[in-house]
Amino acid sequence: ESKGLPSHLASDIEFYRETLNIFHVGEHFFTVTDTATGLTDYCSYGTDRLTGGKAQEFSPKALVGRIHPADRLLYGLFQAQALAFFQSLPADKCMGYKARCDFRFKRADDREIRMIQQSVVTEVLEPGASFKLLTVYSDISHLKNGKSMSFSIATPEDEPTALKVRPDGETMKRTDYITRRELQVLQLLARGKSSKEIAETLFVSAHTVKNHRKNLPAKTGMKNSHGLVLLAMERGWV
Repeated sequence: ESKGLPSHLASDIEFYRETLNIFHVGEHFFTVTDTATGLTDYCSYGTDRLTGGKAQEFSPKALVGRIHPADRLLYGLFQAQALAFFQSLPADKCMGYKARCDFRFKRADDREIRMIQQSVVTEVLEPGASFKLLTVYSDISHLKNGKSMSFSIATPEDEPTALKVRPDGETMKRTDYITRRELQVLQLLARGKSSKEIAETLFVSAHTVKNHRKNLPAKTGMKNSHGLVLLAMERGWV
């Protein structure tokens, strides 16, 4: 998907996918955007499969135009809040955070899908002002439907992190809920991995994974894996 992308950006993308756990089950594409100009420097292959439009036609303005009218105001507030958050950080801290939100999106063929948008800073252009953002857009219609939107800002590890479910929502920490190992199990569940595959990936026994899967619903109040994945998405854990 990074064909035609400068080599340093291609390596950056792979780095951030790994370290910030960019969630992209199913169809997805990514962009590189300059917040100073609002222009998209690069749009990957896969845009047509997800949006129904061509990569060269994609822009932040075009995206907003296809977001469900009832979701646009909150989307704008989320974007402004994320940018203000990044601007409030020292330059050396900006690249450790991921901002994400989900919304209803109408494809070029008029089919409505649920899209999740995840953004990370890859370059600080002017400290406290402008950045290069890597943003991954994914179709999560198979995981979430309905009208509710969610927004979060999170780090990949155990840093104290504010997770805003609404612009005026309650501040919560992932570590108030689950351990780092449980988070790893949940992230792999979200990717459709079986208990056996999770055990092999984490180099633990299948029995250990089974125990984690048993503990997660009890800790979060979710009844099944589907509910766990939805909670993780809304809290920015995946």
